[in-house]
Amino acid sequence: MRWAERITAIVLLALCVLWIKLAVDLPFPAFARAAKMGPGHYPIAVAGLLASLAVLLLWQTFRCEKHAASAEDDEEQSRNPQGFRHLIIGFGFFLVYVILVPLIGFVLASMVFVFCFIRLIGQFNYLLSGALALGIPALLWIVFAYLLTVPLPKGPFGF
Repeated sequence: MRWAERITAIVLLALCVLWIKLAVDLPFPAFARAAKMGPGHYPIAVAGLLASLAVLLLWQTFRCEKHAASAEDDEEQSRNPQGFRHLIIGFGFFLVYVILVPLIGFVLASMVFVFCFIRLIGQFNYLLSGALALGIPALLWIVFAYLLTVPLPKGPFGF
C-alpha cells in the first residue's frame, strides 16, 4: 500500500510542476497589472496547495510507524460492502445532479442532490435532511449569485 501512495504522491507532484509551469506561461493582461493579480495566480495557488499535500503524503509513507488501527480499518472496510455501495450510489447521484443543473437550475438541482445524498449517506431524518437541503443551496446562492455576482444556471422557474 505504501508504494501505491508513494507513486500517487510523485505523480501529483509532477502534475503540480506542469500545472505551475503552464500557469506561469499564461499571458498577463494590462488590466491585471494594476492589481498585480493575473490569470495564473489562482492556478498556481491551487497547485501549490496540492503539491504541499502531495509532499505530506510522501513524507507519511516514509514514517517508520504504521498505526495498527489503520490496518484494522482497512480490513473492516474490505469486509463491509455498504461503503462501496454508498460510493457508487453517490457517484450516481452526482451524475444525475450534473444532468439536472442545466434542466431545472442550480438551486432546485442542488436541493434534490443534497436531500438525497444526506438521506442515503448521512441517514438523517426527513426534517433535518429537508432543512439542510434548503439551507445549503440557499447559502451557496447567497455567496455566489448575490455577493460574488457569479451567474448560476437558472431553470424554467427563474432560479
